[in-house]
Amino acid sequence: MLLEHFRQTAHAPLLSDIAAELVDDPFEDSAIEPLFCDMLDGLREQARGGEFRKLQEKLAGGRLDADELARYRELLTQKQKLGSGQAGSQADRITGFSDSTAT
Repeated sequence: MLLEHFRQTAHAPLLSDIAAELVDDPFEDSAIEPLFCDMLDGLREQARGGEFRKLQEKLAGGRLDADELARYRELLTQKQKLGSGQAGSQADRITGFSDSTAT
């Protein structure tokens, strides 16, 4: 059901890869929740990175309104915290970026 929901999105390849790994590797029921949470974290980070890149492009063209500029600053601050190692908790990752999105 989850795969079907995301089938026509940019997230489909990631979910498909994870599903393929899970089929080949049986796991305990207690492992499902952490795997699911990790997958959601990855999707959130991917979405935040995409949002940041779009705002960066608009900023380069000088087309950000006040709300977009505030969001850009918020995302930039979160990204910088992750880059400096200040934001290492799962809660910070959920609202921010993974180190892999740092530029």
